[in-house]
Amino acid sequence: MTNNLHSTPNVAASTSITPDQLRRRIAAALARVRAMDTKELWDEILNGGGDCQMDSKETEVVISILEHEFHRELAKVEDLEPEQMTTLTAVTDLIMAQI
Repeated sequence: MTNNLHSTPNVAASTSITPDQLRRRIAAALARVRAMDTKELWDEILNGGGDCQMDSKETEVVISILEHEFHRELAKVEDLEPEQMTTLTAVTDLIMAQI
């Protein structure tokens, strides 16, 4: 990961977003959903081996936030299988496949 780990761009994402950039945006959105500081969430992610669990409701809200930022649909409900909704990495992979 880069030194810019805790920052998230505020501009609308382009289709040239990297997986690392998307991961940071997902984490920032998840921190908003959990009403916690993004740095605190990143500390948990790093202490947890580089990933974190997300429940289905969190995943839905995070995707909704990102769809607003990207100005497009990123995933449909039928795209969200239970094993894809469980981790930050799985959600990153799912969305990367859509952009």
